Amino acid sequence: MFKGRKRIKRALITLLLISVFTSFLGARTISTQTLKIYAYIPERTTIDFTEEGEIIFNSNVPSVFLDVYTTNQITLLSVVAR
Repeated sequence: MFKGRKRIKRALITLLLISVFTSFLGARTISTQTLKIYAYIPERTTIDFTEEGEIIFNSNVPSVFLDVYTTNQITLLSVVAR
């Protein structure tokens, strides 16, 4: 009678240990997924001047160019946006 209980105890302990170790192995599974985000970023271009007359040019459009030409007493500001 005691031998039957010992076998049942051993079997239960073995099953418990197997279930614990397999859950640890399953927890280490690494899964990768790809997330694609689509967004519209509006074009923005700003031109500001400091008190000293320096130009601060900021744009998120790669095709916008700013040139400053100084001739005699005239300063020309040229902005090209395509």
